[in-house]
Amino acid sequence: MFDVSGSNIFASEIWLNENAAFNQHALNAQLALCFEHIFLNENGNKSSDLMRKSMFVDQKLKSFYYARPQEVAARAFEACIQHHPIKNAFLVQGTKQSAEAKLGIYPQGAQLDEIAAELSTYFNWLGKALDHSSSDG
Repeated sequence: MFDVSGSNIFASEIWLNENAAFNQHALNAQLALCFEHIFLNENGNKSSDLMRKSMFVDQKLKSFYYARPQEVAARAFEACIQHHPIKNAFLVQGTKQSAEAKLGIYPQGAQLDEIAAELSTYFNWLGKALDHSSSDG
């Protein structure tokens, strides 16, 4: 997604904190749109409710864990999986009734719907691209 070196850097962290060169590609643009819905409010000019709640929990715990970009993105992905009509407790659980969920560190409502729609599009496109590339061999 970005022109950076280092294998311990997550795209979500770079997107949020860096000015790295963005590799222009439809899949990268779609993933960036997912990040926008995860990290920014609907106007794109402030932190999302999810980010604000994650930062608040970290402040209360005097830590920096829940607001780390890769953790916020991972929880958003988990919430989307559990939000999907097809259920599988083996894949994910706890995004709705767990102690963490009650802290508000998972997306909810309209934000969850928007993230889920953007991630669905991303994975749909990724699947098509992979299917197309396997038939080229």
